[in-house]
Amino acid sequence: MDFIIRLPKSKGYRSIMVVVDKFLMYATFIVAPIEYTTKETTRLFLKQVLTDEHAPMYVSLEAK
Repeated sequence: MDFIIRLPKSKGYRSIMVVVDKFLMYATFIVAPIEYTTKETTRLFLKQVLTDEHAPMYVSLEAK
């Protein structure tokens, strides 16, 4: 999971949350209106990524 932040405003959004599934080899891009807090990021991840059809067994966060 990574973030693209401080983008020019487009339709009310300024950042993108990128979630890469290395096993299935695809990425999910989720637009966000602001730079989210940890609580807001968790809510967004649970709502958009963890679904009945796709629930990863392992999540890796690479902090730089």
